Amino acid sequence: MGISTKNRRKLTIDDRCYVWYVIEDCDSSNYVLHVLSDDKQFIVHYHLKQHDDARHLTVLGAEFRRAIGTGGVWRRFRCPKWDVENDVVTPRNVRNLIDWCQSSGDVIEVDYAGKALPLGGCCTCCGIDLRGMIPGSDCCHKCGRPVAERVTLP
Repeated sequence: MGISTKNRRKLTIDDRCYVWYVIEDCDSSNYVLHVLSDDKQFIVHYHLKQHDDARHLTVLGAEFRRAIGTGGVWRRFRCPKWDVENDVVTPRNVRNLIDWCQSSGDVIEVDYAGKALPLGGCCTCCGIDLRGMIPGSDCCHKCGRPVAERVTLP
């Protein structure tokens, strides 16, 4: 099933169609940029006017080249600033966001408030939050698969 394009902007990058729009967040007075691909494999949300120390992008779709295991649960990652002055989001901003998501590189996983997740964040297989995992354990306590990267915060 396709996605609705009513009152939404289209953007084509490398013969792939994306749809984007900005709406007010129902949980706050902030605005959120939604970007998704026609096949719904790429779905991200970016809150406008975030503080520099907590800026992050929420990944909902399975396609996010910077991290594996996305698409099951919402995962959040630190990101650059894409919104511009005067609260105007342009197709160039959206293109830069998509290019950043589709490029490879290191990324820091964060929680809903933009704070880094200790102990590796979420399991890349089942998506469970690993913050309560027993230190020293190398496997996810839900699915039993090995946890690749564990990060401890100072």
